[in-house]
Amino acid sequence: MLPQFFLAGVFNPIHDLPPVLAILSALSPMHWAVGAVRHVYYATQPELVPPELSPASVVVAIIAISFVGFIAVGTALFVRAERNR
Repeated sequence: MLPQFFLAGVFNPIHDLPPVLAILSALSPMHWAVGAVRHVYYATQPELVPPELSPASVVVAIIAISFVGFIAVGTALFVRAERNR
């Protein structure tokens, strides 16, 4: 979990990451969850100027695709483990 916290930008800025870490950050599911929370926060605080964020539709789509992918992989692994008992 800690690598995801550091790569998601929860504790530190991630806009100046080296290329390898930027790729890992973009692949981290928590990066997109933090982005969704930022969209909600800045939408409820109109007096604040939001930083540059990915479009909300992209963030929601990536979270949905990740969710479906993880459910499919987890289900396949669970079914395979149950068959091998």
